[in-house]
Amino acid sequence: MLKRKLGAAVAAILGVGLLASCIPFAPAETGNGIDYADYSGRDYSIKVKNECSTNVVCFVGDPSAETIISGATGGGKTTALKKSSSFGANSFDFVLNVVTEENYLKYKNDYKEMANNVLCRVYAFYNSDAESNSNLIYTISARLGGQYYFLLNNTSKYNCELRVDGLYGEPFCYAGASTLKTKIYAQPGDYDFFPVFRKFDKNSGTILSSYPKTAKGNPQYIPIGLGGDSDAVAIDCQQFLTSDITMSASATYLKVSNQSKVGIKLFQGENAIASITDTGIATINSGKDATFTIKLDTISSDDSKETKYEVQKTISSWKVGPEANKIAVPSQIFEAGYRYVLVVEGSSWDDLTCHFEVYESDDAEGSYKKGDLVKYPVDLVK
Repeated sequence: MLKRKLGAAVAAILGVGLLASCIPFAPAETGNGIDYADYSGRDYSIKVKNECSTNVVCFVGDPSAETIISGATGGGKTTALKKSSSFGANSFDFVLNVVTEENYLKYKNDYKEMANNVLCRVYAFYNSDAESNSNLIYTISARLGGQYYFLLNNTSKYNCELRVDGLYGEPFCYAGASTLKTKIYAQPGDYDFFPVFRKFDKNSGTILSSYPKTAKGNPQYIPIGLGGDSDAVAIDCQQFLTSDITMSASATYLKVSNQSKVGIKLFQGENAIASITDTGIATINSGKDATFTIKLDTISSDDSKETKYEVQKTISSWKVGPEANKIAVPSQIFEAGYRYVLVVEGSSWDDLTCHFEVYESDDAEGSYKKGDLVKYPVDLVK
């Protein structure tokens, strides 16, 4: 469940869209009381990429004088938002409420009405480690806004994210747990929404997710057309939690335990691109752990909407260590819905070693043998 902090919101929408026309200059003060300064290089909270053509104002949770952060100009520019009093010393997940400049000025003396005229709600994570937080950028979609809207209902106790055109597609709508009639204005067009249920797991320090599968094993999705004679289309997230629907983990997880004396990164595949956790961690400092979400591979299909996903992931050609002295990670097979542990040891860059955590003896019930990888089941979000 989302942490409630200074009136935290009850629903969230995360949108990613097309690039709009650029606004080249972002003044710190526009004369209307909105701070549009880019706090990059300073003590900031989170980064927002606003691809709308309009300027926006951001809040931690429900709009109020106490929860306002700062503004972000439109046109695809990424802005580091001010670190307001809403952000403390601890990391937490929250709902980022985004309001257009027009509606902010219109309703700034009536925050209750402002909450009914939010442009979008974004499921976000604040990482108190500034270096890690710099890796998280939340995008405001150019497809948001207009006269048509989705009406989201989520009577379940879980947070539901709707992604466009695939299980790993662009996050667009986010309905918080136990919320009704969340109105999201969007541009007319065809949308294929794939639901993904998400939650922050404090034990592993990552965001877990799962998705509903059809009887054929395909991810379930909702085809919706917005526009025409009807101004609104209702979406009920509860429909994905009925007894006849199978939930499946949408990823496998790797915890890297850095027991060496140097900072390290995890590099996936031949391209050696540094991995980033869902909470923004790239560099794992000495004596620290980080859990990475590993996406599943697809099973070949002519129709992307009917694509199945593997229930396991084979890793090979991965590396770990500092940029200048990476060492190979042993090839392994990970099962979806489990967390594995990679231990890295060494007193310097020159003597790093790594190994997976394995069972040291046979299981009396025969479920595993000595030398098998230790796997920790993660909770399905359902």
